[in-house]
Amino acid sequence: MKVNLNDVVAAIESLNDELKPYYYIPKEEIVTYSSYSGWSDPGMPDQVYDEDLIPLPDRREVDDYGNMERFIEAQPDGDAKDWMSNAIHGRGAFRMFRAAAERFDLLQEWYEFQAKAHRATAMVWCEENGIIYDDMPFVSDEEDDDYEEPEEEPVPVRTPVPSFNVRIIDVTDRNYMNLIFLKDEYNQFLARFNGQPVQSDTDTAQDQLEELLDSGCRIFAASEHGRFLGYIVLDENVDLIRLKELYVRKDMRRKGIATMLMKKAEQAAAEAGLEEVTNTVQPDNQVMIAFLNSCGYNTLGMLEVHKGTAGTRGKVLVGKHEFDL
Repeated sequence: MKVNLNDVVAAIESLNDELKPYYYIPKEEIVTYSSYSGWSDPGMPDQVYDEDLIPLPDRREVDDYGNMERFIEAQPDGDAKDWMSNAIHGRGAFRMFRAAAERFDLLQEWYEFQAKAHRATAMVWCEENGIIYDDMPFVSDEEDDDYEEPEEEPVPVRTPVPSFNVRIIDVTDRNYMNLIFLKDEYNQFLARFNGQPVQSDTDTAQDQLEELLDSGCRIFAASEHGRFLGYIVLDENVDLIRLKELYVRKDMRRKGIATMLMKKAEQAAAEAGLEEVTNTVQPDNQVMIAFLNSCGYNTLGMLEVHKGTAGTRGKVLVGKHEFDL
């Protein structure tokens, strides 16, 4: 699923009691419904199924009253802040607030603040519903007509630096389908690492994600415009949070994404009253061990030792003792 973020923002800013905006999955477009005139798209079928519609944020979720409060809180102490604070109490709060903002030449600043808040709400809605969005800036027809290509100036050649707008988000039963191919990549990596046959199996990956969510595991994903670049799985218990899986897309490695995911895991641990994340890693997984060391995990805990035949992946030395892998 994909959408232009500007369409989501426009729908949010056009909310009223009559028109109800939805994302229509079969056409991948924003449509509105009116009890008087029906669907805004005349091409909509006579029978529209609920599972094909995703409601856009409503007025409560957009929370423009809260946006006003946050805008006022960000202002320096003084008459403008006091006037706007008083304006939002009682009837006509929005109208009185705009009048107070205009009085102190803050109306344009408020509109820009509100636009950013609406855009952030649209981004969160897309990510929560597993919708990839195009974040191209809006250009009006007038601006486009007046645009002139600037003269090219010679610039020094530099190594390209990737630009990201990566956010760490919760993976839920609403957006986990966007993670299936990445989970399948991880499964193939794990099979290759363990010397097992490697094959793609997205059905198994989907089943595993559903099992993880059903079991209460928390999953976070690194999202860029709704595209998942990496993920982390945490198994939460009363006395510890254990890292079960951490994986970043091959072409997105060495860009700080794994570190962002790990910091999110540590934040979750702190919120649960725990000092750290517990990590289990294969002794010969040098890449993961190096990453954990770089994050400050340099104390070895309990070892899991098995009795059996010699391993096939080599040996490891712990103190004076040698173990098969």
